[in-house]
Amino acid sequence: MRTLCFRAYGALASCGTQEAGTVNRPTARHFGRGAVLGMIDAALGIERDDEDDRRRMAAGLWTAVAAEGPRRVRNEFRTVQTVETSNLPPFASRGKAFDTAGFEPVLKEENGKRHVRWTVPEGANPRKPGWKRFHTMVTYREHVEDGVWRIFLAARPGADVDLDTIARALRRPAFELYLGRRDMPLGLPPDPKVIDGGLTEALDAYPTVPEFGKGVLKSFSRSLRRRLSGDVELAWDQGFPGAPDAEETRLVQDDPTSRVYWRFATRPEMRATIRRPVLPAAGGTGTGGSSSILDRFWED
Repeated sequence: MRTLCFRAYGALASCGTQEAGTVNRPTARHFGRGAVLGMIDAALGIERDDEDDRRRMAAGLWTAVAAEGPRRVRNEFRTVQTVETSNLPPFASRGKAFDTAGFEPVLKEENGKRHVRWTVPEGANPRKPGWKRFHTMVTYREHVEDGVWRIFLAARPGADVDLDTIARALRRPAFELYLGRRDMPLGLPPDPKVIDGGLTEALDAYPTVPEFGKGVLKSFSRSLRRRLSGDVELAWDQGFPGAPDAEETRLVQDDPTSRVYWRFATRPEMRATIRRPVLPAAGGTGTGGSSSILDRFWED
């Protein structure tokens, strides 16, 4: 029995939920199976439309995530453009939707407001012109601040996957790794390690915070460790070797079946809270309150 362990840490992360929508995009406080497998696919260089390799990797792995740290949920807003259409066939991509080649701008006025419609002589119905109009809308998004996630992988029996190959890919990923969104990069290297044993042994053997010898990295390590609580929120796939007894089971829809069409299947997710004693950091008496990770880092 072997388990691959690696670390996902960043000042900000977005874990996503199955309730994600266009206007309001909430976040969970731990990464689901789809996010973990997406990170592995990126490291290995598996393209989104390479369904065969992606399905082989997904079918061959058990996943588990141990979430620690304050993981405060913060809100933000962003503006995005959308396309309103009439009498036009579906667009193959977002880029095609915003492409105005072959369209003519026509100034329209509705309810006292002017806007531009991009028209073509014939749409889906040859008797009617087709047109599209661009809108700007506000979306509200959540992200997680100040969290550390240890991620564990195990190969299913008879699976055509190799944990050592995945570990090498995480050290030198083919594509950039990020924590849910492209503007949320990793704050530490993944530092993958393959150990002998199941999930319980991996939790004991692989540290949440890496040890740094000296200088600013040592201060950073100490600062991060001070904000970790004694509780570890653990979530894993049913059947993961060496997993502890589950305290609850939830049905979640995050098992990717197609990245092209963005479809996910439902799976049982096992959960438990592992309680550990809180060890005070050297020169400190606790976790230092609820201030931001950046504030705490510079105070150290």
